[in-house]
Amino acid sequence: MDEFFNKIKPLVEIVIFTASVARYAEPVIRNLNVDVDHILYRDSCTKVRQHSGEEIYVKDLSKLGRDLSRVILVDNSPTCYSY
Repeated sequence: MDEFFNKIKPLVEIVIFTASVARYAEPVIRNLNVDVDHILYRDSCTKVRQHSGEEIYVKDLSKLGRDLSRVILVDNSPTCYSY
């Protein structure tokens, strides 16, 4: 992952957007050997209640203020980016 990020870094802005709380995510992010432009945590997510009643945190990419046609999202949870 470090190699990938470092190769694309001259070409793109790297934003880490996690649904995790900062105290959990920060130690993980510190272990990355890459220059990250911005980091967004759970407090930047939108809390949504699913049909089952479960609440989830969704990454509302429109809040990034970026042209979404030029955004690539890599995530392990499709519900987190359902917006």
